[in-house]
Amino acid sequence: MSSQRRWLLAWLAWLTALQVGRAELYTALVDMEELLETEAVLIDTLHGFISAQEQRLATLRRAILLKVGY
Repeated sequence: MSSQRRWLLAWLAWLTALQVGRAELYTALVDMEELLETEAVLIDTLHGFISAQEQRLATLRRAILLKVGY
């Protein structure tokens, strides 16, 4: 095999590896975007849950204070 042909094959192999790496990076970024969206939904849901529990606690505190007579 000639030196020029080896060089060309090495160059093509390098370009192929580079493309595979870029594709993997793109896939990883898409996966990260999905995780960030899921995290945002989870945080919003948790905030709603915490607010609901705080309202329940406030209601219970008022009920206890009314029973005790304060």
